[in-house]
Parts: sequence; structure tokens; C-alpha cells
Amino acid sequence: MRRTALLAMAFLLVACDSEPERPALFGDAAQLTQAVSAALTQGKTAKFDTDLAIGGVRTTGRGQLRFDAAGTALAMSMDLSGEPLELRLVDKLLYVKVPGADAAKPWAKLSADGQDPFSQAMGASLDQVAKQSDPARTVSQLRRAGTLVRGEHGDGVDHYWFDVDLARLGPDLPAGLSPEAVKEIQGKADRFPVELWVDAQRRPVEVSMDLSALLKAAGAPDGSPAKITAKYSEWGAQADVQAPPADQIRPLPGS
Repeated sequence: MRRTALLAMAFLLVACDSEPERPALFGDAAQLTQAVSAALTQGKTAKFDTDLAIGGVRTTGRGQLRFDAAGTALAMSMDLSGEPLELRLVDKLLYVKVPGADAAKPWAKLSADGQDPFSQAMGASLDQVAKQSDPARTVSQLRRAGTLVRGEHGDGVDHYWFDVDLARLGPDLPAGLSPEAVKEIQGKADRFPVELWVDAQRRPVEVSMDLSALLKAAGAPDGSPAKITAKYSEWGAQADVQAPPADQIRPLPGS
């Protein structure tokens, strides 16, 4: 009996000692973002869910991403304050399935600085939403303007906190934040926090940006929501992300 107990204890000790040691946490933003960028390319594809709550406007969406040397391509369906939309970002061109459009030509090519009424009304915001869902863009923002505050091991993931300098972002602003708003809050608020969770392969699991201080500095009431959250899963799963067929794209009025 005693021999059996000793053998069981020895087995448990060996099992504990044989658990793989977790990689050390990164100590600066440059090393961490470089590792995550490499993991994105190796991951090739992923699925995502995103939630943007800026002031009184809430946008939720889900879709799939493809990563390669040419950049990120994505296809997503979204709900913009109750209005369903479908977006595709391929070869840095944004396509939107226009609500109520002709079924034969339901897609339009949208430009953030386009002169047609739809682009002027929605182009910049939709372009920001699509690009903000791309973890490669977030990593680029953190590399350029983020300071790594701390990190800790979690349950199967590593959790990092960043402090992001708005001025160092330049024109590459988070979704929901316009250049006009940035000018308005100069001298009032210049930083915002970002949290990043990565798995053992350094692939993003979740990204969270809190823009509350910026929104408050722009004059929004206290407690106004200003948060962007994106979650990533199913890395390496098959993803079909293509531009719409040319014969299904229609010109926008006034373009």
C-alpha cells in the first residue's frame, strides 16, 4: 500500500515537472508587435467578431480575414445602428453591398474620400470600421504609438496593456475618431488605453480600445460609451475572401 502511494506521488511529481514552460512575457512594444505580426502571416486566416460603441452609435459585425504579403483581405457582415450591411476589403479596395440595390448589381466600390453622396456620407466611417477589424492594423498602431505598460499570463493567453499616444498615430486613427475631433481635443486628452490578448503562438485572441477619455474631451456627456472590441478565433480555417465579380459592381450616383 505504501509502495503504491509512493509510486503515485512520484508520477504526479514527474507529470508536474514535465508541463511545458510558458514563454516569457515581452518587455517592450517593439518585440511584442514584431512577434504578433509574424504570427498573423503564419496564421494565414481567422474569423472575427467586432463591437464598436461610440457615443450613441453601436456597430457589431463578424466575418473572416486572410493575411498575406500583399496585406489583409476581409469579408464581413455588420449591423450599423440597425442597418444590415456587407463589406469586403480586398487589395485595399472597399466594397459595400448597397441596401435595396438592384439584385443584379448589388455591390459598389466605396472610397473614403469619394465625391458621390454615399461615399461622402458613409465612406470614411465604413472604411474605418473595416480596417479596425484587421488585427494587422491594430498591431501597426501599437508599434507606432504604443507604450507597453505591463503584461501577465492568463488562462491559455497572455494579456498586455498599452498606453497609446494619439499624436504619434498621425492619420491612422481608431474607428469613430475623425481628424476634426482630434483637433478639437488637442491639449485636453492625448492618450488612450489598449488591451491585447495573444495565444501561445502570439496570435491575437482579443483587442480592446477604450476611447472614453477622448470622447469626453470632445464634449460628450460623462459615461458615454466609447469602446472598440474585436475577438479572433479559428486560426487557419478555410476563408473565402474575394472581391465581388466585376459584373455585380455598379457605379455610385455622382461618382
